[in-house]
Amino acid sequence: MATVQKRNGKWRVQIPRHGHALCRTFHSKADADEWAREAEHAIDREVDPSTKRVSRKDTFASLINLHIDDMHAVGKPLRRSKLSIGVQYGVPFCTPIDKVLAEIVRHRFAEPVAALRELFGRLVFNILCGNTDDHARNHAAFWDGKELRLTPAYDLCPQSRSGQIASQAMLIAGDARFSQLTHGLKAAGHFLLSTEAATGLIAKQVETIKAEWAATRDAADLSQTVRALFWGRQFLNPYAFEGVGAEVGRPAS
Repeated sequence: MATVQKRNGKWRVQIPRHGHALCRTFHSKADADEWAREAEHAIDREVDPSTKRVSRKDTFASLINLHIDDMHAVGKPLRRSKLSIGVQYGVPFCTPIDKVLAEIVRHRFAEPVAALRELFGRLVFNILCGNTDDHARNHAAFWDGKELRLTPAYDLCPQSRSGQIASQAMLIAGDARFSQLTHGLKAAGHFLLSTEAATGLIAKQVETIKAEWAATRDAADLSQTVRALFWGRQFLNPYAFEGVGAEVGRPAS
């Protein structure tokens, strides 16, 4: 029979089995209760519940706790680890970035205000550079045993685009995923940014992309064909600017 107890603000599940206890720690009681039911059901079917590593309902916090438990179980010290919020952990590719990821950062990260601003900046840059493959696995954190911090941005890959309309892999604001800055501005509050601050951040990125484009394309030795395909299509596509004012900057010309 499983027992669920609250310890130090977290919920600990213990299930007696063969002279020892299976233990898991969760951020919420609902997750703890669900795992306990699933584990007991597995035992009834003579399936080892410890092989069921992660439920699709697990929170990012419980994944961290699982990592700590695993390290302690094998007698290894906690070092800096990279934790990815990926589908292998039960987080769908289309996870809403404004609610799910921003909430994780607010509650679990060191220096959350700065981390949220950085995360919003990455959302904006993905829209401006045509990286529509911004799924959950491409957002990760370093865990040093005490705190979470964003890893450097990675896997930034402008996607082929024949026209203007495009959608991001992750939801941006509510159910909206269109690659448009207007949706980013709607989500700004979830990143603890005012509309004015978010607008200023977007304008700075647009200005920087325009200022650095020539030097970057030359350094990458892009062909004339690729340059033409990138500029105004992947980078600073007019579609991204629909619905926003000139204060955020203008598309490529």
